[in-house]
Amino acid sequence: PGRWPSQIAPKAVAPGTVAPAGAAATAFGAIWLGEDAAAEAAAAPRDRIEDLRRNRNRLRALLADPAFTGRAPEAVVRRERERLADIEERLRQVGGQMGPG
Repeated sequence: PGRWPSQIAPKAVAPGTVAPAGAAATAFGAIWLGEDAAAEAAAAPRDRIEDLRRNRNRLRALLADPAFTGRAPEAVVRRERERLADIEERLRQVGGQMGPG
């Protein structure tokens, strides 16, 4: 996903300095994303995994609740079970890519 311009921290490039990869030129000079952007990019997969885990836990609790499964239409229960299976598969795939931990 892209970043809003207000989330980009411009950094000035001193004259004669070679800008790193990803540098861009503006009317005000060359800029690039700083190290904070790299740290955010590294944290993004962990954030997505945590979101998947939260959703998995929420769906497990919902589907374990007899009040929900007994009153909700079968199509709704089936859809939530499919969502849970999809999330669990995505977590398995990401877990294999991320390694142990």
